[in-house]
Amino acid sequence: MKAHSYLIKAPAHLNSAHALLASNLDERTASISSIKESVSAVEAFLNELGELCYGYESHRHKPNMQSPDNRLINLGRNLRMAESERKNAKHKMQVAYASLTSKKLAKGNTPTYQRFSLVFDVRNEITHPKASILDITSTAVTPPKTEQKLAKRLQAYGFINNGNHQYDWTNIVSNHEFAVWAYQSVMDMMIFIFKYWPYPDAIDAYHQLYGLRQT
Repeated sequence: MKAHSYLIKAPAHLNSAHALLASNLDERTASISSIKESVSAVEAFLNELGELCYGYESHRHKPNMQSPDNRLINLGRNLRMAESERKNAKHKMQVAYASLTSKKLAKGNTPTYQRFSLVFDVRNEITHPKASILDITSTAVTPPKTEQKLAKRLQAYGFINNGNHQYDWTNIVSNHEFAVWAYQSVMDMMIFIFKYWPYPDAIDAYHQLYGLRQT
């Protein structure tokens, strides 16, 4: 007999993100590390959902088109395909939503996704930093357009650069306030996906497994 099993890693990343928020490290180090752990948690979560749902198929469930099992089998297939194609977590979130609801995620009208998307983009920028080439003229100093766009998105949520280095956008996110917001935004995104889980009686158990708490 062959079984399908896998390790659950997302809760450990969430726990690390939370622990860093309460650590004695300097604020910048703790905050940036927590943001990275938060996004790692959601990346692990999506891959784990793919394996969980693959279990339905590997154990020979025989769904019909109206069966809840059918949505989970599709979710497993689609997430595993996205992983094999090296798609990022934002794409996988859209895949998960579409697989569970048979609808396309309205990215621009889904606040939970918009917050998660911003956190994901911030993580990518601080993990893979590019040279910040400033455009200096006699009247202004202008940062790169990508950094301007990111700063504008952050400002929409009330995060602004109050530091001494006005041209370093990372000052906006390398603080406790944003790291807490990022941590909660990631958990909210995971809760959002479970809201469409086809077996409602199992949702609370998954919330407990992953340690999900919504504000």
